[in-house]
Amino acid sequence: MPWYIVVIEKFDVADMAAKALLDKFDRALRDVYAAAENPREVQIWHGHDVFTNHVYCFSPTAATIAIEKDVFRGLNARACSDTPNLDGFKEVMGLTK
Repeated sequence: MPWYIVVIEKFDVADMAAKALLDKFDRALRDVYAAAENPREVQIWHGHDVFTNHVYCFSPTAATIAIEKDVFRGLNARACSDTPNLDGFKEVMGLTK
C-alpha cells in the first residue's frame, strides 16, 4: 500500500472538515484495536500547500485502515508513487511501536 495524500481545499469550513477527517480516522483506528489488531507504523502528517489548503499524508498502514473503514469517502485522496516530502509538516498521529 502506498502513502496517500488528502487535500482539503481552503474554504470557510475547512478547519471543521479537517477535524472531521481526523475524528473519523480516530474512530476507525479504535475499531481496529477493538478487534484485537495492533497496527504498527500508523502515521498521519499535516501541512499546507502553497494555496493554504490542508494537506494530510497517511502512511501506508494508516491509508490501509482509512480505506478499509471508508474514511476517505467524499474527500480528495490520492495514492503517492513515492514517500511524500514531509518537510514543514507536523506529525498529528503516530503509532510506531
